[in-house]
Amino acid sequence: MTAFLDAGSCESTADPDLSLSTPGPFCHVCPNPTAAPNYPIEEEVAVTGNSFVVEGVNTNGKYFTVSADNFPLEINLFENPENKLVIRGDNLSAVSRGKNRGLKGITMYYDAVTNKFRGNYNFHETLNNDITDDDWMLGDSVMLGDLTAFTNGVCARKDYRIVDMENIGRPEKHVGWVRPLSSIRLGKQGVIGHYFSDFIYNVYLDNPVTTVWTDAVNSDIEISTDGGASYTTVPASASDPTLRPLGFSVSGDLKVKIVGHTRSNLNGLTGDMGGLHLAFC
Repeated sequence: MTAFLDAGSCESTADPDLSLSTPGPFCHVCPNPTAAPNYPIEEEVAVTGNSFVVEGVNTNGKYFTVSADNFPLEINLFENPENKLVIRGDNLSAVSRGKNRGLKGITMYYDAVTNKFRGNYNFHETLNNDITDDDWMLGDSVMLGDLTAFTNGVCARKDYRIVDMENIGRPEKHVGWVRPLSSIRLGKQGVIGHYFSDFIYNVYLDNPVTTVWTDAVNSDIEISTDGGASYTTVPASASDPTLRPLGFSVSGDLKVKIVGHTRSNLNGLTGDMGGLHLAFC
C-alpha cells in the first residue's frame, strides 16, 4: 500500500449518509460545513492486515526495513513532521534465536523518497537504549496483534473529530512533548498525558459507535456522555484486550479518560516520544 504524501485539498461533496465532506485525492482532513461542531475530521488510515515480513536489515540487525506498500498500516502524514508511526509488534521468528520480546513497541520512520519504513524497537520500559544485534533478520515474520480487530471484521472504524484534551490534576492543555492532539490517531506516533498524568480527550462523533479501541491494553478507559458530570469505566473485551465495548450506541460529544498509563505498562509504545492510540467502531 502507498502512504499519503500530504494532506492535499478537499473537494467537498455533501454526503447525506455520513454528514461529512467527501475527501478529494490525498485529503486527510476535511472540514464539515454542515455539522454543528466546527472541528476538522480526519479519515481513518487503511489497515490491510496484521502482519508483515522484514525485507532488509542494517546495523547488525538492530534496524529493519520494509516497503510501505507491504506494511499493513498506512502512515498518516498530517501533523506528523517526523514521518513516524508507533505500533506494537511481536517478532515470532525471533523465538528460535532467543530474541523474542513479545508484543512490544516499534517505531517506524517513513522515507517518502524510497517509500520504505525503517523500524526498530522503542526504548521501552526504561530510558536505556536496549536495541540489540539480531533483533531483526531478513524474512522475519512480525505480528501486529493490536490490528486484529480491524482485519477480522469486529471493528469497523468510524471517523471522529478531536475537540480538545485536558490533563487530570494539571493545567496544561497539551499531551506529552507538546505533540499535536491528532497524534493519538492510528498511523501516527501516539500520545501520553503530560508527565504521564491521566488525561481526557474530548471528541465529537458524527456517526454512532459502540466500541472504543486502544492499544493501551493495560490502562483503564472511562467515558462520559454527559459533559463530564459522571464517568463509567469500560472493561476490555474478554476476546480482545484492545476493544472496550460500551454496551450501547453513542454519537455526538464524548469524553474519553485514560487512567493509569505508564512507561512500563504501555509495553514500549512510549519510547522515542511515542504513546497510545484511540479509535472508535
